[in-house]
Amino acid sequence: MPRTVYHYTSAFAAVSIVRSGRLKDLRNFKNPKIFFTESRTWDGGANRVSFANGVRREIGFDEIREALGAVRFVTTTAGLRLFWECVDERLVRPRSNVSENADPRQWWLWLGGDYLLSRCSGFEIHDGYRWQPGTRRELYEAGPQTMGQYLAAMRQLGL
Repeated sequence: MPRTVYHYTSAFAAVSIVRSGRLKDLRNFKNPKIFFTESRTWDGGANRVSFANGVRREIGFDEIREALGAVRFVTTTAGLRLFWECVDERLVRPRSNVSENADPRQWWLWLGGDYLLSRCSGFEIHDGYRWQPGTRRELYEAGPQTMGQYLAAMRQLGL
């Protein structure tokens, strides 16, 4: 029986995702993979890392939500592969830069290129208290509205 999984991202990125109708791996075009997690709150694998002034600082959920907005796309494990099975089969390498708050045992991967949003049941926006089903209008209002605001928020986070 498929389980519910989530793809966590910022509201700013989610706007582009909704406009394109697909999740894309923007870091690896030759061997794309999209990460999902069973974690119902947030997964440390979605945290960001800053190396400002040579000091490593992990930027977690609260800071990301406050500066960029937090969104998750909801789907099931149908068609996905367990992360560790993919590592065992050498389809992916173990991630060495993973947050101590991440739980790779809950990770699932999509290895089939772009992941169409038609496979998702929807998206949810964190309102500061809990995850709520969202509309496109709410999504556009949840994070920075312009590239300038986004870049300013990223600088504020040290990214």
